Amino acid sequence: MTITPIGYLFFGSIAFGITLMVGVSRRWSKDGKPAGIVANLFFGLVLVCISTLFFMLSFFGAKAVYEMVTFPKYEATIISFESEWEEFTRTDSDGRSYTEDVLMHTPMLQFTDETGRIITQEGNIRSGAEPVIGDTVTVGYRRGRGLQVISLASIGLYTALFVMLLILGFILTKVLFFVLGRKSKGLDAFGSFLLVYIVIGGSMLFMLAAMTYGVFSYFQPGSDMPLWVMLVCAFFTLTLVLAFAGMFVATKNAKRKRSTS
Repeated sequence: MTITPIGYLFFGSIAFGITLMVGVSRRWSKDGKPAGIVANLFFGLVLVCISTLFFMLSFFGAKAVYEMVTFPKYEATIISFESEWEEFTRTDSDGRSYTEDVLMHTPMLQFTDETGRIITQEGNIRSGAEPVIGDTVTVGYRRGRGLQVISLASIGLYTALFVMLLILGFILTKVLFFVLGRKSKGLDAFGSFLLVYIVIGGSMLFMLAAMTYGVFSYFQPGSDMPLWVMLVCAFFTLTLVLAFAGMFVATKNAKRKRSTS
């Protein structure tokens, strides 16, 4: 049996997670707070999952972004699409989880490459929005490789992946520093920055963009959006703008106090 480089990366990420767990268990014992077998196994499983996700997603994410940037670009036309129901787990306002079936669409794209060959392939991005046959999208393509759709959806997907990798990487680094018995003010400052500006700020920015787009869509020709929906979007848009302004003022005042103290 031949193990591929991806296989080595997979097993290596598992070994890294197990190594971290062994180190954490020893530190707990040195600190006089040994954990039970169940706690060790549970925490070890969590670390193995985080380690595997981090390294595998880093590899595939970097590969996809590299292909999207370096592959020759073409304008592809949507000629058809396939639809399939998928089950998603969501959380309501009370924190209760529930499942919902969502109809996801995969477009079939067609374009002509530099040699004059007509290429017909499925796009690599699925969406709940129904594709419009005849619309064009930019794709990256190299012979023998899959398509890389270049759109706001794909850029948003890779941005979300990057944020997720930052969070996973921070957790692994924090655990590694604990195992080595080291403390880092810089790492703690980065964790605070990650939480406040990337996770919370990024989520607020995403909501602001979604609410603003909702208001914009209401005034587009042929829009069937109810007035009350537009008003709700406008209300949250204003609220988020004021929240961003408040965060900016608070940050500026905090820096001013630190400089004068």
